[in-house]
Amino acid sequence: MSKLFGRKPLVLDEDLAKIIGLNESIVIQQIHYWIEINKSKNINFYEDKYWTYNTMIQWQEEFPFWSIETVKRTLKKVRDKNLLLIGNFNKLKIGRTLWYTINYSELEKIMENSKKTQPIPEISTEINKNINNKSISQSNNIVNSNKEERQTKNRFNYNDFSLKYKRILDNSYIDYIDEPYREPVKHAIRLLILDGINKYSR
Repeated sequence: MSKLFGRKPLVLDEDLAKIIGLNESIVIQQIHYWIEINKSKNINFYEDKYWTYNTMIQWQEEFPFWSIETVKRTLKKVRDKNLLLIGNFNKLKIGRTLWYTINYSELEKIMENSKKTQPIPEISTEINKNINNKSISQSNNIVNSNKEERQTKNRFNYNDFSLKYKRILDNSYIDYIDEPYREPVKHAIRLLILDGINKYSR
């Protein structure tokens, strides 16, 4: 029966990857793995820390899906974030193989700061509610203000209706119209004036 993992798998921490980057989290997790191995064997202990080391070719063998340049670049990024400490504990001082250990205190600080900067849903929701309520209130005030303005304007026009009506009648020679038709004509004039006022007030 085949197994899901035919060999030692690499470990990926999703939270760590979100904070420091995918490649960086893979590298630092693998270095942590070897540090724990050395700790269990009580080897490579210097300056009160456990260390691990590899040549660049050996590191690339740890990550066969990357080129050596990608491995170099990723290690540098982790070092620039102050998450890796570098040492040289080679037996021969001229040896150029770098030793690595994790700056656990810095890593813990970054993780804690990340938690602090995450938004709290309840507060955000409350703020959004306040903003929405304020916007709705402002909109209602504008609508009510416009409505009052239109009503005031309409009141002025209707109050002025009688004056306009009288002026039109005076200039229409109503008295020259046969008496049976006078009232219908006056009524038609009233309707025309009202229609004009309503259109103007909209």
